[in-house]
Amino acid sequence: MNLLNGSNERALRPPSPPMRVFLLCMVALFTLRAVVRPDLESVLTAALFVLLLLPDVIAPARYRPWISSVERDHPVFGSAAVIVIVGCGAFLLLRFFLDRLPSLLIALALALIAVIASLIGRRRRTA
Repeated sequence: MNLLNGSNERALRPPSPPMRVFLLCMVALFTLRAVVRPDLESVLTAALFVLLLLPDVIAPARYRPWISSVERDHPVFGSAAVIVIVGCGAFLLLRFFLDRLPSLLIALALALIAVIASLIGRRRRTA
């Protein structure tokens, strides 16, 4: 059990200053790309990077423990986050190989599978 607690503490450690600068550069570059070339994929990529990376840059010491406690206390929020992260990520990756509609349908199916898997895992952990 101590190994698991140490792993959680390492995972909740805030990023170092060079990593924060790198994350800020990533967010800025993808946002600039979305402004210069405003298609669906560019805007979705920028929104996903802003949603995932910018809170770690702004409040690195408080964000990870806060998001962990919110996800634990409000499972609907955790499920919505899984849908957004897996769905958007899968859609963006599939767009390299497929058109928009097949990419969207496959991404939605993968997001639903991920939500079901996370709910099963949550149920096992709490049982």
